[in-house]
Amino acid sequence: MKLQKIFCSFGIISVIAFALQEIFGIVLYRGYNAIAYYESVLIAGDAPYYNILEPFIYAYRGCFLIFILTMCVISFRQCHLCVRIGYLLLLIMAVLSAAGLSAFPLTIENFWSTQNLIHVLITVAIFSDPIVAIFLLAIGYGKQGSQRWLGRFCFGFGILFVALNILHLVGILYAMSVLGLLQRLIIYSFQLFTFLLSWKYLFYKKRNRINYYRKPARSY
Repeated sequence: MKLQKIFCSFGIISVIAFALQEIFGIVLYRGYNAIAYYESVLIAGDAPYYNILEPFIYAYRGCFLIFILTMCVISFRQCHLCVRIGYLLLLIMAVLSAAGLSAFPLTIENFWSTQNLIHVLITVAIFSDPIVAIFLLAIGYGKQGSQRWLGRFCFGFGILFVALNILHLVGILYAMSVLGLLQRLIIYSFQLFTFLLSWKYLFYKKRNRINYYRKPARSY
């Protein structure tokens, strides 16, 4: 149980690593506009100060992968089939993030290269995968009596992700100058989801509910 809690804490650690990556990247990269430019530009392989951001990038991807692996193990032990599939989809996303983006890093100088196109396809998959996964988690947790509140929690975030992704698509269609902000709203909301889910498995204690309507047993 203690080992499980240690691995569950990697969700929170991944969010902290991502936050540090963002903060240092935006501060160090002169001329970078977080509202207009995508996050991928900030962590591109040939971006300024990439060598400083690299440890935080790998810490985020590695810790998130460990956290999702832990959630997969927990779900296969005690959760509904939809929850298992949901975490497997998130695991695929984590592997794509950890291995795919590292194998095909974005380059600023030659944007229309094959490497960049593969990077964009992987990024699209990473952004699409969580929507399906989180709705599956909502269905699965909703079918478990003691975890129904977690199902509602996942459903709420699922609706939020859909709304933010639609807003992002509208921004692309109309060539808005706030695409970086729209993308970050999606990313930050997922980081919040990860943080709260990790926090739940770390600190939430299941309370035994008392049925006040049950008739007391007769004593003889």
